[in-house]
Order: sequence, then C-alpha cells, then structure tokens
Amino acid sequence: SGTSGLTTYGILYGNGTASLGVTGVGTANQVLTSNGAGVAPTFTAIGSTFVGSFTRDTTVASGTQAVTGVGFVPRWCTFIANQDSSREMSIGVDISTAQGSVADDVAAGGQYQMSTTASIFDEETNGTVLYSGEVSSFDSDGFTVTWTRTSTPSGTLTIVYLCGR
Repeated sequence: SGTSGLTTYGILYGNGTASLGVTGVGTANQVLTSNGAGVAPTFTAIGSTFVGSFTRDTTVASGTQAVTGVGFVPRWCTFIANQDSSREMSIGVDISTAQGSVADDVAAGGQYQMSTTASIFDEETNGTVLYSGEVSSFDSDGFTVTWTRTSTPSGTLTIVYLCGR
C-alpha cells in the first residue's frame, strides 16, 4: 500500500495487528530498545540512568506506591533510605528477579543486618517494628514499590534512588 506515513530511517515493526508500526528516527548515540510485549520499541540513549527521590510515611499500611518521572523502563534500581535523619537507614538494590539490602540494626547498636527479600528496609529502635519495600514492577516511566508494614512503625522515610537500563 505504498510508503505513505513512513519516516525516513524509521524502523518497521509488527504491532500485533495486520498492519505495521514504524519508529521515529533516533539521534546520535541512541539504540533501539524493546519496551516489552505490546509496547512499541523506541530509540533511547545508551546506558540511560536517572537519579531521583521520594518519601514514604511508615504509618501507612502495607500497599503499593508508584514512582514516576524516570523517563524510561528501568532494569535496575539502587536505593539509599533514611528515616527522619535517624540511625534508621538502609542501602539496597533491586533488579527484575532479585533484591537485597543492608540496614543498620538499630536494636543491636553499631551492627548491620542483610535482607534478601527487600531493597528498602527500616528497623525502628526496638528491633521488632519494621517497614520494608521491594520493586514489584518496572514501569514505562519508573517503578512500583510494594511495601510491607510489620507492627506499628512511625516516621517518614526519604529514599534516594538511581535507576538504569
């Protein structure tokens, strides 16, 4: 049916229907990136990274929190979390298949603990009141954290993150 609507140097791709889609034109130092099933491929900068921050009130029940504004689908994120400038802090990492963190063991004083089930971990001063998070999905413009609240923690976590693809 001709070349009407095609972009010079664009790339044709199957879009799940009887027709074809076409990408826009990338710029220098970009690569064609798959964005997952059902999403059109795009040109993106090689080695894209993004730094941002968000907060979480630990009095809020377990649930999810969407973090947006990254500008791409991350493949991994690292986190540094601190609650209200206290000793309650953790450093963690999350990829699509695994996560982990190391946190100040506040109850033990000067010791640390590891988690292989959470990338964000907050232990209150008594050692039994916990708040933890892990990435449950990497989304088109960021990620979603699933939070687990144990007992009755209080305070606000500030989380700085670095995401990449």
